[in-house]
Amino acid sequence: MAEKITSLVNQYRGVNSHLNSLLQTAIYKHSSLTMWPSFHVSHVVHIADFLNQVLPQNYIAHIGRSLHLREEHIENPPPEWDEHYVKAVMIYYDEGDPIWGTLITRIEVVWPSSKPGQVGHNLYLDSRKSTLEQGLVLVEIDYLHERSPLSDRIPTYPEHPHSHPYLVTVFNPRPSVEEGLAHIYSFDADEPVPEIPIPLLDSDTTMLNLNSVYNHTFRTGRWGIHADYSVLPERFHTFSLADQERIRRRMVTIADAFNRGLDLEQGPFPLLP
Repeated sequence: MAEKITSLVNQYRGVNSHLNSLLQTAIYKHSSLTMWPSFHVSHVVHIADFLNQVLPQNYIAHIGRSLHLREEHIENPPPEWDEHYVKAVMIYYDEGDPIWGTLITRIEVVWPSSKPGQVGHNLYLDSRKSTLEQGLVLVEIDYLHERSPLSDRIPTYPEHPHSHPYLVTVFNPRPSVEEGLAHIYSFDADEPVPEIPIPLLDSDTTMLNLNSVYNHTFRTGRWGIHADYSVLPERFHTFSLADQERIRRRMVTIADAFNRGLDLEQGPFPLLP
């Protein structure tokens, strides 16, 4: 058996394909329980923390109730009980309100049960529609490559030749839902997560360096303990052939650094030719 190769620092340039596949894997046989909820809550908090370092004056990011509902409460959602909902990032504009101010932008990290064919899909689409009709900006961060995109207008991965495993969609329903635009930022395995411009009030925007946030979540949560680069990711076949090649090249680079005694905590390293 090959020696395990792990590192507390993300060895990929973007979303860690080894960890991300593991997060979508049931912990126990005949169970749907995964490690995704633990990663999700940390990542949402870190997104808010990073935004609060760069938001313009009078804006603030808080954690609030998501549009996603936990699977076990889909059939009979109790809207008054926040603990049954996943968490999301809410950006407010403070106009002197004694509490938080006016909600401007909502950032959702996509939850498995909201994906097409899952029990919460239609509920999420209704909530998304209502959010946009209220004039709120909506940002959807989707790392769940093993399930179809939330929108049927986005090519399904990996079947479609122009599809990608990871997506960020920014809906700006201004001046109206009909006239507003949706910007899609897609990226592949071992590709840095792009910086995302987040619309605020009027012409105000802020940049979300999602790659830095992801790496922070990876490192501070010690998620690297679970990513063994000596073996292929779980369900390797769920990646496109092009992404499989990118992952293999990254694994070869990591193994080479490990075998040469380099400190993996200084990675990720440039790919070998």
